[in-house]
Amino acid sequence: MNVAKLNDFLSIIANVGVLIGLVFLILELNQSNRIAIAASEAEIRSTLIAPGYSILENPELIELLSKLQRNDPIDDSELTAAAVIVGMRFSTWAGVVEQYNMGVFSDNTLNNYTEDMKTFFKNTPGALPFLAVIRENYNIQSGENPLYDVFLAELSARGY
Repeated sequence: MNVAKLNDFLSIIANVGVLIGLVFLILELNQSNRIAIAASEAEIRSTLIAPGYSILENPELIELLSKLQRNDPIDDSELTAAAVIVGMRFSTWAGVVEQYNMGVFSDNTLNNYTEDMKTFFKNTPGALPFLAVIRENYNIQSGENPLYDVFLAELSARGY
């Protein structure tokens, strides 16, 4: 009888040990997942902002961006470059939306890029016609995601 009770007791202890091990494993996997998401988010952020560095390295593009910020007229030779600069900025925002929808980017990151978008709209009035064309070409609709809703609201608030 004592051997049977001892076996039952040891069996209970073993089962409790397995449950504790499973809980520990779940916690470790959750932590590893959070670390992987944070690393992925940092890497994708770096990729998204990399094209902006090419602007900083080119004085002509810096001057063009300044014209867009001052809403100065641009000539035909600058038109394509202006469209590319504004398109790169939109591509960054679109990339953020995609990563957010996939669960890679957090709400905080989405909010940061939303503020970036609002600042760009406010400080770069010369970009508005290009952004309006992007809206039409991509057929951006309200309700698709929060960042695009801000995009549409900012265009509308500025008469586009």
